Formats: sequence, C-alpha cells, structure tokens
Amino acid sequence: MLWTAKLRGYDEKNILASRARKYNLTIYYHPINFYEKKNTFYFIASGIITGRPRQIRQCLAELKALRRPTNDRYVVKLECKKETFLSITAQAASAESRTMVRCFYNPGLIHHKPAVIYPSGHEEWEVCAFNKADLMQVLRIGERLYKLELISLKRAVVTNVHVVAAAPHLSKRQKDALALAIRHGYYSYPRKVELSQLARRSGLAVSTFHAHLRKAENKVMPRIFGTCA
Repeated sequence: MLWTAKLRGYDEKNILASRARKYNLTIYYHPINFYEKKNTFYFIASGIITGRPRQIRQCLAELKALRRPTNDRYVVKLECKKETFLSITAQAASAESRTMVRCFYNPGLIHHKPAVIYPSGHEEWEVCAFNKADLMQVLRIGERLYKLELISLKRAVVTNVHVVAAAPHLSKRQKDALALAIRHGYYSYPRKVELSQLARRSGLAVSTFHAHLRKAENKVMPRIFGTCA
C-alpha cells in the first residue's frame, strides 16, 4: 500500500507560476529529472499549457527569451510545439536550494500525476511514497520554503498507477473546444456551464461546437480508460 499526499503551495519565484499569473494560464507540469553542474542545478520537465492561444504563445515566447537569471532562475533550453513543451531550467545552488532538491527529488517519491499551476500562481501536487516519512519531509521543508499545505494524506492499495506515453492527436478545433470546456467547468459536478454557453463563447453554432467536443472526447477518453482499466 502506498501513502498519497495532495499538496498545495505557492512559490513566488517560480518561472512558470509567474507566467501563469501574468497570462491567466493553467500549466500541467511533470518533473522528469535534474542534475548539478558548476554549482548550478538543472531541472528537466515537460508540460502542457492551457488557456487562450494568444496568451500561450506570449508565455512561451517570454520563456524562450529568459536566458539570464531572474531571481537566480532561468531557462536553458525550451522545445515547444503549440501548447506542449520540454524544458531545462536552471537555479543557482545554495544551502536552501540543496535542501529543496534533496527533498523534492527524493528517489523514494513517485510523481504519478503532473503538478498543476493555476492562474493564481498556486501549485497542486499529488505525490506517492511507500514510506510516509518521505512525504512528511516534503511537507516540513515545503511549509518553510513554499507555503506548502497538506490537502489530504491517505494510504490505499494502488489500482491505476500508469504512464501515458503520448496524448492523442487533436485538431485545433477539437483541442480548443476541449480546453474551453475544461476551463469553464463543463466537466465539474455540478456542471458550471452549459453547452450552449460554451458554443457562444467559441463563436460557433451549438451543433458545430458539440461535434468538435465529441470528437475530442472520443479520442481522449478511450486512451485514458485503456490505461486505467
């Protein structure tokens, strides 16, 4: 059985969080690995940015230009296509950052879901470990450095840990329809918006918008169910 902690925090110096705030975006972020070279930490990550296409383009353009340290953090490499990205960011090694890296990149932790950075700049993480002490150490360090708070902590048998190798290909219309539906709470319970309202926001007829949304769902849902079943 694994311990699973859901955590929420806020790091005002985070490069991605500051752009999420600036451009009103939601960023799904998955840490891959890190390494240290010449007293600098380098972090490798992948992610998907959701929001208005223009703001996404502005955000990525600004990140690409961030080659000089900002609050001791900067972008080394950024590969992106539309809203997806693969990045290497850098941070000067210090006593504080060494403590953070040892804790957050503990090999005993399992990041089985991407972190979510909201337009407010707040982040949510869901992390698993066989050893409860590993999670509690994250919380202790995070409380001091990143205003981290524990949303939930539970122990359960894991039935659906998986890695999705690649997202299904969606057309621009399908992707826009799905992003709009997610952003405005169409899949929330209770539902926060109706289909007709989403169609109006998109500038499309209800039947046309619905067709794009259903086609997107038809591509995404079987992929998710196939990996969770």
